[in-house]
Amino acid sequence: MSTLKVDAIRHNSATSDAITTAADGTCTAQLASVNGGQLSHRNMIINGGMMISQRASSLAITGGSNSYPVLDRYMAVANSSMSYNVTISQEADNPDGLGKSFKSLTTSAKTPSGSENYIIRQRLEEQDIRGVGFGTSACKKSTLTFWVKSNKTGTYSVMIYLAGFAINLLTTYTISAQNTWEKKTISIPVYTTSYTHPGDNAAGFTCDWHLSSGPDDIVSPHSWQTSATNARAATGQVNILDAVNNYWQLANVQYEVGEVSTPFEYRSFGDELRRCQRYFQQVTSSVLSSGYGSADGYSRGSHIYATEMRATPTLTITETSSGNLIAQGGNQQGFYATFGGLSGTGASLFNFTASAEL
Repeated sequence: MSTLKVDAIRHNSATSDAITTAADGTCTAQLASVNGGQLSHRNMIINGGMMISQRASSLAITGGSNSYPVLDRYMAVANSSMSYNVTISQEADNPDGLGKSFKSLTTSAKTPSGSENYIIRQRLEEQDIRGVGFGTSACKKSTLTFWVKSNKTGTYSVMIYLAGFAINLLTTYTISAQNTWEKKTISIPVYTTSYTHPGDNAAGFTCDWHLSSGPDDIVSPHSWQTSATNARAATGQVNILDAVNNYWQLANVQYEVGEVSTPFEYRSFGDELRRCQRYFQQVTSSVLSSGYGSADGYSRGSHIYATEMRATPTLTITETSSGNLIAQGGNQQGFYATFGGLSGTGASLFNFTASAEL
């Protein structure tokens, strides 16, 4: 047996030792970082594992509007009033075999015209991406990784925006095999040009997965550019809407600082749910607290959110008979909604009050 005798071990480009040895023969290993950063909380994407779907497990969409139909934090975008017919669902299908995925299934064929676009979008708050350093000389390279599966092979587009839509880059990936999970890695270069950053809780980073785009919005891929235009797809973009039963699935989405795509960071269900509840919470009347009766013939109760919301929410009452309430994040600064015998008022970032006629 051979013996290797050294005082320390380090990579030839490292500035410190990974393993050191003492005179008594004991060794000390330095805990390595990932991409020069922490081992946990690398993934800035919310609900990247597709585990949280508070609204529904499946929803058929007829027409087109910008909404979060099923899985939390994944917006279905219809630009230029595009009309499309799809079913969006949370699927028990994942490249690792035990997780979930996002699925868009075409239910009626559509060929986009003009600047029509069908896009799946996720936005990250400005304060949550500051570690990347966009707009500074210290900006770091970053990496977007995701898994996709579709029956339709070909070229697909990903567009990244900073500060709303003013700064953007456009790149592509290719689905090579039908009905097979494929891992895609998008390298995002630094952006060091100074710009006015939005407010802490405003959209600082937006990612668009294009699924269908009209001819007016087809351009060549490009690196960072400053432009007021948005929602551009690359030449050769697949039209996932061109035939009934076309589908596109997305799973294990990760955005992290660094040039290397690291293994997907799984978070607990509770941790991911709390992150999603910053933007959307569904509440039933059975959990209203601090209830009381009053001389005006109403019974009132308040509800404290599971977590502070991103902005003052809009209250939507979906079932007046049973009193189910939905507090949905938005940009509104207040609300007053009354439907039948149930009404809500007094919304803040932390709670709302509901009342019902006795």
